[in-house]
Amino acid sequence: MELHDLLAHHESGHFRQRPAWWTDRPRPSDHLIIWVIRGGMEITVSDTRHSASAGDLVLLRPGAPHQYGPSTESGWEWLWLHFDGQAAQMLMDRLRGPAGGPVRPFGTDEHIAARFRELVTAPAPTALAPAPTVQLHLDSCAYSLLGLMVRKLETRPEDVSGSTTDLSYLTTWILDHLDQPFGLTDLVRTSGWSAAQLSRLTRRDLGMSPMQYATRLRMRHAQRLLRDSRLSVTAIAGMVGFDDPMHFSRRFRQLVGVPPTTYRSAAE
Repeated sequence: MELHDLLAHHESGHFRQRPAWWTDRPRPSDHLIIWVIRGGMEITVSDTRHSASAGDLVLLRPGAPHQYGPSTESGWEWLWLHFDGQAAQMLMDRLRGPAGGPVRPFGTDEHIAARFRELVTAPAPTALAPAPTVQLHLDSCAYSLLGLMVRKLETRPEDVSGSTTDLSYLTTWILDHLDQPFGLTDLVRTSGWSAAQLSRLTRRDLGMSPMQYATRLRMRHAQRLLRDSRLSVTAIAGMVGFDDPMHFSRRFRQLVGVPPTTYRSAAE
């Protein structure tokens, strides 16, 4: 089976603030995902009206007549993707989730948004990259993007009052960005939860605040580097997001109990 049979990218784009703009698709033949980045949207699907706001996904199936447009004249922005293929229905079902409706809260995620924009801005066919090669790239990017979106939705709770929470997506993001300084705002944006929800979840499941958890992951990585490499403390500090080696050493001692150099000596 070819990738194009499994999932085929048809069109994708990035719309923002088009005046008096409205779309009517009476006979849609493919799946459509719209991610509302800013502003809002009004959607009618088979004569039923829905609203979407910033952070929502609009998930429209083939065969369901629909119309949509911005709910305000300015300040709106959407990313969108048309696709089909043998895996399309399964992916759409998982994106819609248990409720199965055409609008589902998704939140914000800079990594996924960057992947979406990579798809939207993919280069046109050239002599060096003919149409089949470009189409393979588009199909691959679309499949990866949809997988990331499914993972984000399925590794976070719809209701934070539940008894269990999977924070693996947030953990993966932190581990991917250990060498960068980031704050609570970045963790909130990545997780898709509010600051209060995220704090409640990490304190319930991990016994610490979100930033304390991030610092703990930084120090665990620093411990591995101190044990398994001959990198200097200054270099390791930079690799776990600290511009100031002295600040890194103080925080390491607070959490681990000894300075980095003492920890390394004891591990030899």
